[in-house]
Amino acid sequence: QKGQLVEYGDYTEVKRYCKDLNEDGLSGWRLPTLIELWGIYRNKTRIASSTGATAFSGYYYWTSSTFINKGDSGYRSLVSIPTGEISACSNVDYDECIRCVRDI
Repeated sequence: QKGQLVEYGDYTEVKRYCKDLNEDGLSGWRLPTLIELWGIYRNKTRIASSTGATAFSGYYYWTSSTFINKGDSGYRSLVSIPTGEISACSNVDYDECIRCVRDI
């Protein structure tokens, strides 16, 4: 996704946002996995300088990946785009940023 939403909404809302996204006439968007978002972090400068892309302006970004914490699979993985820190969010009602991806 060339753009992004900052502090958009809870996990259910961000999944719906990506599912309903139509950018440049393309559909089939989804939340990135932890590995995909880590790749976005590693290439953030190149991505942000691409034609038509917006800079990353948020801190933590949602992933579709679960984060197992003491046997609780209700956590979701987050990645800090400024630092690369991987974190977990146990409250899926917490607002974080979104950068959707799609399969080619």
